[in-house]
Amino acid sequence: MGRPLSPRTDAFPFHVVARSNNKDWFSISMRLCWRIFLRNLWGVRDRYGFETHGFVLMSNHFHWLLSTPRANLGDGMCWFQTRTSWSVARSSGRINRIYGGRYKPTLLAKPDHFANCLRYIYQNPVRARITDSVREYPWSTFARDKTVLSPRPGWDQLVPPPKDFNSWIEKLPGQSIDEQIRRAMRRKTFQYPRDPVTRKPIDGRILTQT
Repeated sequence: MGRPLSPRTDAFPFHVVARSNNKDWFSISMRLCWRIFLRNLWGVRDRYGFETHGFVLMSNHFHWLLSTPRANLGDGMCWFQTRTSWSVARSSGRINRIYGGRYKPTLLAKPDHFANCLRYIYQNPVRARITDSVREYPWSTFARDKTVLSPRPGWDQLVPPPKDFNSWIEKLPGQSIDEQIRRAMRRKTFQYPRDPVTRKPIDGRILTQT
């Protein structure tokens, strides 16, 4: 059986995650790794029209919030993973594969999905106790290189305005809410778990405002 086809749409953004082989750390410095990934964020934008809304590079994986105006997620991701894998391998002298497998996409069909996912990925280094602040983590588009970012009109309506954005992005919503968002992000289409008492889907707008 062949690989499942990548979702194709220009109507909704995606969250994409990809991990290194065996979850090993990338075998080069994070500074050099960031330069490679940033260069290819520009490249996939120019070649495939990808729009980046947020990108966070960790020691053995990345989180990416993006849109595909040409409905070509699979083609662009194939190019991006091939290019970054080749560049990391060449820089480190490794001959083994860099990625552990295919990327995992999640379709974000509502603005609250977008807002909760954006905050979650930027808070990932804080949650992993690598840093105490989103703004202090250097390997993300929040901390640097914002010029690669593209707006998503209509989809950031639940993201606070600039004057409130920094405090919102830094505020950890709590372990139980983090878990709900994490579970939603593991599905092919972002979907909150049901409330254990009422058995009704959790209202994502409440999570966004937390």
